[in-house]
Amino acid sequence: GSVKTPTGTYDCVRDKRVEYSDMNVMISGINVYSTKDTLYQYNYWTKAKKWNVIEITTDQKDKIKSIGYLLN
Repeated sequence: GSVKTPTGTYDCVRDKRVEYSDMNVMISGINVYSTKDTLYQYNYWTKAKKWNVIEITTDQKDKIKSIGYLLN
């Protein structure tokens, strides 16, 4: 498909990456902090720039955490 950014419109392919994190903090054998998280990263790649022109990161509920795009 194609995507439109402030720098132009590009023919792209999208890839989706999933990042799982599981962190436990223990002090003297006592668990003081624990968290699990899953993030989804969508990259839109174009041959014209030989790089991804847009990168979007969301949480499990598709809430956008960050968006970045190639400036030139």
